[in-house]
Amino acid sequence: MASTVNILSALKRRLRSQGITYKQAAEALELSEVSIKRLFAERSFSLLRIEKLCELANTDFAELVQFADAAQQQLDQLSLEQEQQLVADANLLLVAVCIINYMSFADIIEKYDYNEPALIKSFTMLDKMNIIELLPNNRYRLKLNRRFSLQPNGPIQSFFVNNMLKEFLSRKSAQEKAPFQLAWGMLSKNSAQELQKKIQRLFDEYLQIAEHDKRIPVSEKLTSSLFIMFHEDMEPTLFTQQQKNT
Repeated sequence: MASTVNILSALKRRLRSQGITYKQAAEALELSEVSIKRLFAERSFSLLRIEKLCELANTDFAELVQFADAAQQQLDQLSLEQEQQLVADANLLLVAVCIINYMSFADIIEKYDYNEPALIKSFTMLDKMNIIELLPNNRYRLKLNRRFSLQPNGPIQSFFVNNMLKEFLSRKSAQEKAPFQLAWGMLSKNSAQELQKKIQRLFDEYLQIAEHDKRIPVSEKLTSSLFIMFHEDMEPTLFTQQQKNT
């Protein structure tokens, strides 16, 4: 059975997917917003309070446990073979990206040039690859964690570098005067580690926003990308060549 941590995480996701705020959850439990946040942070909910929030989120405790179990079984990383299979078929890779971004079968048909048989074939392939569980009426359950990691220097990373990175860096958005920003500084080991944590928090926030916006119609959303690269100990070769030998 799922742990308390996973059950509360599933409850938070369920509340978020229903558009229920901390304030609304606090009102349902007759608590302050600060108190509800503390309860989630300390994971100190009573069963009665969990059941009340389940009712608010239009679910029940048994179903919540199922959500938690499903999330616990999600993959944190694709295998090398899975990545190779995805990059070998651009259409399959696109469908996988759409699915990771919560797009439904109908959403994909609406946005991209697929016919139903072709898209069903891609869904079936992803099911065989154990990336999704195919459900009736072209629905699915994602078996891949939204915060999954790529194989280091693997097929998908290589695909991105070879096919997308140059376009990514050269693309100007309407709000920016420059395609990207580059900074070079000297940091202590502790500062570098703290910066890495902040970068990870930014990625987590980006994914949380995307998850929050999944209920917004696809036609009202922009397809976005977030790319950040930080090297802890890196200096251009042009500069290192001028260093004195020690």
